[in-house]
Amino acid sequence: MNGPLEWIAAVGTMIAAALVAADLGRKVTGAGFVLFCAVALMWVVSGLTTDALPIAAMNAILLLINAWGVAIPAQPQEEEGHRPRREGGGTDRTPGRG
Repeated sequence: MNGPLEWIAAVGTMIAAALVAADLGRKVTGAGFVLFCAVALMWVVSGLTTDALPIAAMNAILLLINAWGVAIPAQPQEEEGHRPRREGGGTDRTPGRG
Protein backbone atom coordinates (compact mmCIF):
# COMPACT_ATOMS: atom_id res chain seq x y z
CA MET A 1 0.00 0.00 0.00
CA ASN A 2 2.74 2.38 -1.02
CA GLY A 3 2.22 2.67 -4.75
CA PRO A 4 1.36 5.57 -7.03
CA LEU A 5 -2.40 5.17 -6.51
CA GLU A 6 -2.04 5.62 -2.76
CA TRP A 7 0.27 8.63 -3.15
CA ILE A 8 -2.12 10.32 -5.59
CA ALA A 9 -5.03 9.58 -3.26
CA ALA A 10 -3.13 10.90 -0.23
CA VAL A 11 -2.09 14.15 -1.92
CA GLY A 12 -5.59 14.57 -3.38
CA THR A 13 -7.13 14.09 0.06
CA MET A 14 -4.93 16.83 1.51
CA ILE A 15 -5.76 19.22 -1.34
CA ALA A 16 -9.50 18.48 -0.99
CA ALA A 17 -9.35 19.11 2.75
CA ALA A 18 -7.60 22.43 2.17
CA LEU A 19 -10.18 23.51 -0.42
CA VAL A 20 -13.08 22.76 1.93
CA ALA A 21 -11.40 24.24 5.00
CA ALA A 22 -10.41 27.45 3.20
CA ASP A 23 -14.09 28.29 2.67
CA LEU A 24 -13.31 30.40 -0.41
CA GLY A 25 -16.83 30.22 -1.77
CA ARG A 26 -19.32 27.68 -2.97
CA LYS A 27 -17.48 26.77 -6.17
CA VAL A 28 -14.16 26.12 -4.44
CA THR A 29 -15.81 24.18 -1.62
CA GLY A 30 -17.80 22.20 -4.19
CA ALA A 31 -14.59 21.40 -6.06
CA GLY A 32 -13.14 20.15 -2.78
CA PHE A 33 -16.10 17.80 -2.30
CA VAL A 34 -15.79 16.53 -5.89
CA LEU A 35 -12.08 15.89 -5.30
CA PHE A 36 -12.94 14.12 -2.02
CA CYS A 37 -15.25 11.83 -4.01
CA ALA A 38 -12.52 11.02 -6.54
CA VAL A 39 -9.87 10.23 -3.95
CA ALA A 40 -12.29 8.24 -1.81
CA LEU A 41 -12.92 6.05 -4.85
CA MET A 42 -9.15 5.66 -5.27
CA TRP A 43 -8.85 4.60 -1.62
CA VAL A 44 -11.66 2.07 -2.06
CA VAL A 45 -9.88 0.53 -5.07
CA SER A 46 -6.58 0.53 -3.20
CA GLY A 47 -8.12 -1.05 -0.12
CA LEU A 48 -9.87 -3.77 -2.09
CA THR A 49 -6.80 -4.65 -4.17
CA THR A 50 -4.44 -4.82 -1.19
CA ASP A 51 -6.79 -6.53 1.30
CA ALA A 52 -7.00 -3.38 3.42
CA LEU A 53 -10.73 -3.74 3.98
CA PRO A 54 -11.02 -1.16 6.79
CA ILE A 55 -9.60 1.51 4.43
CA ALA A 56 -11.99 0.41 1.67
CA ALA A 57 -15.03 0.40 3.98
CA MET A 58 -14.23 3.76 5.55
CA ASN A 59 -13.74 5.42 2.19
CA ALA A 60 -16.86 3.84 0.72
CA ILE A 61 -18.84 5.53 3.50
CA LEU A 62 -16.92 8.79 3.04
CA LEU A 63 -17.65 8.60 -0.69
CA LEU A 64 -21.39 8.48 0.06
CA ILE A 65 -21.15 11.37 2.51
CA ASN A 66 -19.12 13.52 0.11
CA ALA A 67 -21.39 12.66 -2.82
CA TRP A 68 -24.26 13.88 -0.67
CA GLY A 69 -22.32 17.12 -0.15
CA VAL A 70 -21.96 17.49 -3.91
CA ALA A 71 -25.54 16.55 -4.79
CA ILE A 72 -27.46 18.57 -2.22
CA PRO A 73 -27.66 22.25 -3.20
CA ALA A 74 -26.48 24.65 -0.54
CA GLN A 75 -29.25 26.38 1.37
CA PRO A 76 -29.02 30.16 1.69
CA GLN A 77 -27.67 31.04 5.10
CA GLU A 78 -29.49 33.45 7.35
CA GLU A 79 -27.67 36.53 8.46
CA GLU A 80 -26.63 36.42 12.07
CA GLY A 81 -29.22 37.94 14.37
CA HIS A 82 -31.84 37.96 11.64
CA ARG A 83 -34.85 35.70 11.71
CA PRO A 84 -37.06 35.46 8.66
CA ARG A 85 -40.51 36.98 9.09
CA ARG A 86 -43.34 34.59 9.45
CA GLU A 87 -46.16 34.78 7.02
CA GLY A 88 -48.74 37.24 8.31
CA GLY A 89 -46.08 39.49 9.84
CA GLY A 90 -46.59 38.31 13.41
CA THR A 91 -44.06 37.45 16.06
CA ASP A 92 -42.72 34.04 16.95
CA ARG A 93 -44.95 33.84 20.02
CA THR A 94 -47.97 31.60 20.14
CA PRO A 95 -51.17 33.69 20.26
CA GLY A 96 -52.60 34.01 23.74
CA ARG A 97 -49.29 33.43 25.49
CA GLY A 98 -47.86 36.62 26.81
